[in-house]
Amino acid sequence: MPGVPARLRTARQEAGYRSAVAAAQALGWPEPAYRHHENGTRNFDSALAEVYGRAFGVSPVWLLGLGELKREPANASTARTAGIPWRPIAELPDALKDGREVLVWDAWPYVASWEGGDWRIQDWIPVGEPTHFAEINAPEEHQ
Repeated sequence: MPGVPARLRTARQEAGYRSAVAAAQALGWPEPAYRHHENGTRNFDSALAEVYGRAFGVSPVWLLGLGELKREPANASTARTAGIPWRPIAELPDALKDGREVLVWDAWPYVASWEGGDWRIQDWIPVGEPTHFAEINAPEEHQ
């Protein structure tokens, strides 16, 4: 089984990016951090694996070396998230736009926060436009 950096490099190349720098620039990621992840001098966590996986069209589980299924079946994420009270992103209340993390849906679920008019993962990684959200913690009236 190839290592995590090799999987990330393969995913980037198969997505059509000739270099790590080209991918980072095109996708708005900090170049040094992405290069470190791809060359293996720094590890990355599951949140970044989801960002990279979504950008390159591969499973984040595969990227992290935790599975051999490179691309999930189309309905896999939907089946895993059945029962989560998803709401359309247009209904995101202003009270949740304060930088706190919420569960969002864009090809698959991931944790992100709304900061300064953008969705972000780990404060600095901009993400796409999710279509739905779910609160991670119970609303205050239920705590």
